[in-house]
Amino acid sequence: MAPPIYANPKPNFGMQCAKASWIAPIIAVVLNLITLQGNPNDQHGGVLTRTIIGFASLVIYAIGLVLGIMALTSIRRYGRRGIVGPAIVGVSINGALVVIFLLVIMIALARR
Repeated sequence: MAPPIYANPKPNFGMQCAKASWIAPIIAVVLNLITLQGNPNDQHGGVLTRTIIGFASLVIYAIGLVLGIMALTSIRRYGRRGIVGPAIVGVSINGALVVIFLLVIMIALARR
């Protein structure tokens, strides 16, 4: 028996990339919040841990940006449905976070 016409289509590659794009910053923010739960008085291990988690967050943001761009480029193949909205949200959020992160790094290096 054929599936009903109104059934949701199986998510294609473009839909999966678009969804991963907007989920990536959520994962990075949760990772940062978990890191902040540590002991604020820990001067040595805390700074190193926060630095590593910060750069891991930057990598996650960059991956989310790339996935959003990949989703937008897959529109020709898979169509707009289920791709455009989530991909634009993901590219916007990840792009803004990458720019902010890089600006903070540049300002911090300039103050040295």
